[in-house]
This record gives sequence, C-alpha cells and structure tokens, in this order.
Amino acid sequence: MSAPGRRTALFTAAALAAVTLTGCAAGTTYHLRGRAELVNALAARLDHHDATSYTATYRLGDGSTATVTVNGEPKRIAYTFTTGRYVRTGTTIVRCTPTVCTLDDRPTTQAKTVPDVDAIDAASAHRFIPAEQVLTLLMRAAEDPSTRLARSTGALAGQSVTCVDVPGSFRSCITGTGALASFTGTVGGHRVDASLVDYQPEALGHPFGPSRTARIDDRRTAPTAD
Repeated sequence: MSAPGRRTALFTAAALAAVTLTGCAAGTTYHLRGRAELVNALAARLDHHDATSYTATYRLGDGSTATVTVNGEPKRIAYTFTTGRYVRTGTTIVRCTPTVCTLDDRPTTQAKTVPDVDAIDAASAHRFIPAEQVLTLLMRAAEDPSTRLARSTGALAGQSVTCVDVPGSFRSCITGTGALASFTGTVGGHRVDASLVDYQPEALGHPFGPSRTARIDDRRTAPTAD
C-alpha cells in the first residue's frame, strides 16, 4: 500500500474542473462533480474522527478479529491484530510482530500526518485497510470518468454508515464518526475483507503501548510516557 495524501480538500478547484470537463461516462451513478462532493464529505468525517474516542472491533476474512482504538485527547491510535500491532502516540511509534515490538520517536514534523498505512498493512498481514487508505482509493476512483460509483446508506454494528460500491474493484462503508465500517476488495494484490462487529464510543483497555508478551526494542532517544 502507498501512503495516502491529505484527507481534506481532496479535490481542489483545478482538479474538480479537470474531472468535470471530462463529462459523464455512460452508466455512471454519480456525476463527476457529485463524486468530488461525496469524497470530500467522507474526508470531513475523517477530520472529525481525529477528535473522537472509540473502540472498533472487526471480523476479518480469515475469521480473526482486529481492533482499532482511538483516543481523542491526548491523541493516540492503536491497530491491534493477531499478527501484530501499530500504535501512534504524541511522541512514539510502536510497530509489533508477534515476537518483537520496536519503539521509535515520532518526529514532531509528523504531527499532522495520517497513520502509516504500510505499517498497518504489515501488522495485519495484509488483511486490513485503514479508513484513510479507503479514502485515497475512493478519490482515485472518483477521478476516473469510466468508473462507476454507487452510494448507499445503512447501519452496521449499531452505527449509521455511508457505503460506496465501485463495481469490479471494492465496496466500503464509513461510519458517521469517520471510522471504517467495512471493506471488501483487493488491495496491493491481497484480498481484504473486514466488517465492523462492535463499536464503543470510548477508548477501552490499554492498547497504546507494546504487546506485553513481545520482546522490546526501544530505539527512542528520550523515552517518555504519553
């Protein structure tokens, strides 16, 4: 997976003009301007998601579970899988395999960057995709006038969701709070199938550090507690 770009204002005025002038391909569900509005609306949800605390549990395609835990203030996020973990706090990045957790300083220059989708991909053994990466895929699909996008709404695990289906590519749903609700498709040659099974509006447990059973490789210059 490649790192996504900015979440807000994904379609600039110039980009919007470029795709709109292309016109509508036959059979498309959304006019291209509507596509831009749809992607930007989902981007706005992700921005709101930054200040939200929640714990989301997913069922993955192999039957295992994954947990995404977000703490709004102080800002921390943890992705926990049976195959690894990725954690980002204000000062530290944690990357875990089942046996080793590496702790690195989080550069202050990365204060506004989104989570490392490559690290999440590795920790999940290619079985999960964060909402930020879904948004990047949606943006690319929306910019292609030959691609159809179909929008629908519903509920999953008690949460209202907005879903976008890109026929032949992927289908994904995002909750009203900006969390991933589901994703089914192939990313980077790997099949991803994740579905929300539980959502709690608070950060539960203590996931914002290394796995307790793993060996610690602490590479931080000045270890601090977040």
